[in-house]
Amino acid sequence: MKRFLSALLLPALLFIAVAARALEPPDVKPGLWQTTIKHATDNPASAAPGTFSRCLDAKTIAASKQKAMDYAEKNCSKNETRQVGANWVTDMVCKLGGKATMITHSVTTFSGENAYHTEMTTTFEPPAAGQAHSGTIIDGKWLGACKGT
Repeated sequence: MKRFLSALLLPALLFIAVAARALEPPDVKPGLWQTTIKHATDNPASAAPGTFSRCLDAKTIAASKQKAMDYAEKNCSKNETRQVGANWVTDMVCKLGGKATMITHSVTTFSGENAYHTEMTTTFEPPAAGQAHSGTIIDGKWLGACKGT
C-alpha cells in the first residue's frame, strides 16, 4: 500500500521540478502549508484522502525541487510544462522502477502566492498495485509563518 501511495504522490512531487525550467510557475513560499489530497482510483477502497500540514523553509523547498528535477531527468522521457491562461499544464511520461510507465497530465492554478489547486490524472502501464488509472486533486494553502520564526 505504501508503494502504491508513493506512486500516486510522485506526480505531485514532480510538478515541483518544472519550476527550474525556462517557463516557471510560481514557487511556494516558505511557511506553514496545509495540503489536502483526494484520490480517485480504479479501486476507491485503496484511496487514502487526507490533510496534512508541513513547515517549509527555503532550503527544504530548494532541496525538494532539486530532488524532483533529478528524478525527472533520470526517469522521464517527457516533462513539458506550459502556461495556458491562468493555469500551468504539465505532461510527463516517467518510468517507475524501470518496469512500469507512469503517464501524467496535471493542471495547476495558483491563487496568488497563498494557495494552489492541482487536478491530475495518471495512467500506469502496466497497472501499479492493480491500478491502471488514478485521479488526484491537491489543494495547498499557506497558513502563515512557521512557529518559532
